[in-house]
Amino acid sequence: MGNAVSQCFGGNHSPPVKLIFWEGTTRILRGKHIAGEIMFEFPDKMVCHSDSFFIGHRVPALAIDDELQSGQTYLVLPIDTFACDHVISASSLAALGSSPKNSPINFGDCRRPFEYVKGADGRVLIKVVPEFITRLITRARQNCRSTMNSLLGRLRNKYGHLSLKPLQSTRILGSHLADL
Repeated sequence: MGNAVSQCFGGNHSPPVKLIFWEGTTRILRGKHIAGEIMFEFPDKMVCHSDSFFIGHRVPALAIDDELQSGQTYLVLPIDTFACDHVISASSLAALGSSPKNSPINFGDCRRPFEYVKGADGRVLIKVVPEFITRLITRARQNCRSTMNSLLGRLRNKYGHLSLKPLQSTRILGSHLADL
């Protein structure tokens, strides 16, 4: 006869997994998932934990049977651009943020793009901050979108006069037919 409260409904809601694709799109996953599910759906891509990028180290690709941890962010990158044996450098980060616009990457955009952390062996490592990588990827997509909008605007200005007024041509034709 105690005053115990029991849960009637499952309150076991874990935070979702966030996937950020190289193209800049984002997908939210709920429940348990393994990296192989994503790799099967996108065979030309690899899955990397966003918190595991270190300058001078290999790209941290997950194995097929690695479980995606709830509340974590993962990057889905093209295998041909970022092979598993590829070492992360400033130039590979530039490729990560590449866009049709050849604008340089401003490493000062992020409050701190890099952090110095101590590795398991006591050596200092240069960690690439996950927010910086995310910003690089989404920046490429935004630059692409703004370039496309700019191009469409210029095309409208240059060729807009070529569009016919639909009612005007119908009225002219109709008046000639009425005379017959």
